[in-house]
Amino acid sequence: MPRHESVHVLKAARYVLLAALYGGAAHGGPIVSFSTPQSFFSSAQVVSTETFDEFQIDTDIGVGSITIDGITYNSPNPSAIWHVTDTFVTPSPPNSLVTRNLVEPETLTFAGGGVTDAIGFFLVGIGGTPAAFFRIDVLAADGQVSTEQIAPGFNTINVFRGFAYDNGISSVTITSLDLAGGLSNFHLDNVSRGAISAVPEPSALTLAAIGVAGLAWWSRRGRRSCMSGRFATSPSIS
Repeated sequence: MPRHESVHVLKAARYVLLAALYGGAAHGGPIVSFSTPQSFFSSAQVVSTETFDEFQIDTDIGVGSITIDGITYNSPNPSAIWHVTDTFVTPSPPNSLVTRNLVEPETLTFAGGGVTDAIGFFLVGIGGTPAAFFRIDVLAADGQVSTEQIAPGFNTINVFRGFAYDNGISSVTITSLDLAGGLSNFHLDNVSRGAISAVPEPSALTLAAIGVAGLAWWSRRGRRSCMSGRFATSPSIS
């Protein structure tokens, strides 16, 4: 391939790659956060809400991780005991979900490794001394991350958080933070979600960028091979 054509291919590859990276990210927009169930339900397309009230009160329902209504509740500790209880007054009495034997981060993922466009829940932050602090990390299918903190303080309160993202949410992790000399446990209730779908395939623009980048690499490789051959076949003097 002539040098000037190779340069044009390299420029095209750079343009398409930048368009895929920046144009694709802008198309998805930010992960939207909601602090009230009213705003969440009016904006998101919720298809199911889990209240945990189908279980008998004060019952252990699983160890390590459990899957209920398309959502898997994961603990990094395989000995975590998932328990439903009526200890606290929640938005939908009697039950809420808690790991009763330890305080560890909890990660919510979706059936079949899929994604959802909406997830919301009430977090029952257990107050007392020391004051309670929690962090919520939301991971999108395209790698975008949203992080925020909740500070119930010294009171046990129900805090709602909802999240929506058109490109799909892969997971939500809730972590108790030791910011005041100790960790506080938490319960979950009224966990609502949108439809669960497979992880989105790469966009056509991204695939085009990969193809053009490959063509650019091939053209550069071919040019180098030609130059190596030119020097290798120089006429010898007899």
